[in-house]
Amino acid sequence: MNILLIEDNIGDVYLIQASLDEMGLEYRLSTVHNGEIAIAYIRHCEELMVPDLILLDINMPGKSGFDVLTELKSSDSLKDIPVIVITSSMSDEQREKARKLGAVGFVSKPPRYPEYSERIKSLLSNYMN
Repeated sequence: MNILLIEDNIGDVYLIQASLDEMGLEYRLSTVHNGEIAIAYIRHCEELMVPDLILLDINMPGKSGFDVLTELKSSDSLKDIPVIVITSSMSDEQREKARKLGAVGFVSKPPRYPEYSERIKSLLSNYMN
């Protein structure tokens, strides 16, 4: 499975990668660190290899995750890629906005790794076949 992770916090990148490793599944993880690079990467992917799943942080400098999600879902060739939003926000407003824009899941980042890992693995298990 090809996964694109759009996350500006390197610590969270490592936590997500560790969670994926613990699942024991084969995957290829590509990571970009901001919304502008994400859009360029995704456009390039349209010509090459489209990700099977996108993990998207909402709160990033520059282009927000919402901007990236809006652009993804407006593309005929990318709109069907499942997007899981990962954020430090617990806001119901952000959850609802992400759902309305087409996200299939939402993970709030808890402060401790074991809980974070369990949340990530639980949500990803639906998409990692």
